Parts: sequence; structure tokens; C-alpha cells
Amino acid sequence: TVSVTLSASVKASLTLADYAHASATVEAKASSTTRTTSSHTTPTVTGLSAGSLAVSFWTDKSTTTSAWSPPPSVTKRSDVYGTSGGAVSALLADSGSPVSGTYGGLTATTNATSGSAAQWTIGLSND
Repeated sequence: TVSVTLSASVKASLTLADYAHASATVEAKASSTTRTTSSHTTPTVTGLSAGSLAVSFWTDKSTTTSAWSPPPSVTKRSDVYGTSGGAVSALLADSGSPVSGTYGGLTATTNATSGSAAQWTIGLSND
């Protein structure tokens, strides 16, 4: 069970992902924000050990966003779309296979320009 408590004024999306062969150790993580664009680029992380899994997460605050296009190098796992004023949408993807070293700098696009967005890259070590 996952519980999230938010105030009435928060706009959010929630995506829960479970990676069976990844340990609970986050090797590296980074976040970035963008404004007034339909192209959203994840930050780059370094120092991933051999066999790591890299997770990319993009969010977008726009009432008119109804589609995400992930970069071709990732495996899309989930996308969600909010409704009404200030709606938040999100896209979750991962490397699809083990990586090492540096990962990120991946651009996903939306079908509408957003007022604000945030992107994350998370490296998970393998069991």
C-alpha cells in the first residue's frame, strides 16, 4: 500500500514502478526543470556501475498535453494525463537493458507547450 497526502492546492501525478532485479540502492540521481517548451531533456548522471538500470521520468504542467513521445532509446513503462486547469502529465521509461558509466540527456516531447516541467534520471544498481 502506498499513501500520499497532499494539500488541496497541489497539482501532481504519481507513478509507482517496481524493478525486480534492482537493489534498493540508488547509485545516482539528478533532476532539472524547464519552462515554456514541448521538449523535455533529462539530466545526465555519471558513475553507474556495470549492470545498472537507468530510469527516466518526465513531468509536464499543461492543460492541453495529451501525448508524450519518448526518445527511441528507452523502453516506455507508463504515461498519465491529468485534466482541468493546471493538469500534470508524466512519462516513465527506462534503459530497457543494463547500462554503465554515464546516462541521461534524453529528450521526450509533448504535443503541447507547457508552462513548467521537471525531469529526473535515476540509476539503480543491479542485485
